[in-house]
Amino acid sequence: ALTPPEDLSTYNDAISLSTGCCEKLEDCPPDKARGNGRAVRNVVEAAIRQMARRLQGTRAAKEEYSKLQPEDFAAVLSSSLQTLFAVPCGPRGALAKIISLAELDPKKFQFFIQLEKELQGGKKEISTRLQRITSQIAVASRIRGLTPATRKHLETCTTKQQEARKGIIQRLDLYCSLDGMLDTAAQEIRTTWDKKQIESSSALLK
Repeated sequence: ALTPPEDLSTYNDAISLSTGCCEKLEDCPPDKARGNGRAVRNVVEAAIRQMARRLQGTRAAKEEYSKLQPEDFAAVLSSSLQTLFAVPCGPRGALAKIISLAELDPKKFQFFIQLEKELQGGKKEISTRLQRITSQIAVASRIRGLTPATRKHLETCTTKQQEARKGIIQRLDLYCSLDGMLDTAAQEIRTTWDKKQIESSSALLK
């Protein structure tokens, strides 16, 4: 029978990262992808393969092949992180698209419309995806023993996540704050538009 490592920190990190499960329920945004039992099995099987590579060519005793070590799960973590963040943090990933859209002319009310188009989803779905990325980055940031390459990849992803978050907040503030663009537009409509213009615009919006 397999024996888990005495130090379960890398095991717990690998499981948390792969399944999206949280220690506290309030830290977990709703996500139907969380808690997949297959993800747990995949982590353990990957650690077993890593153990086999670690012991290959050695004269390890038979019982060593049933003892998983922290470094086995650490290797799985590094590999998982590279795969996990490759798409959302890549040059054409979700975070890069948000950053790019945030740089467009703020006077055009196209940011959130284009965001849904570029990320191919509704607001709720996009919000869940971004929360998932943020949660995964938070978990990954607490992990020790990552390879330098993986750590650098994580730092790049963290920077992009912060820039994307800043871009969304700035747009929301620009549109929705007191005396923001929506407030200004509403005031202009109330003071300069006649009833016919308002009815015509309302029909177009519908």
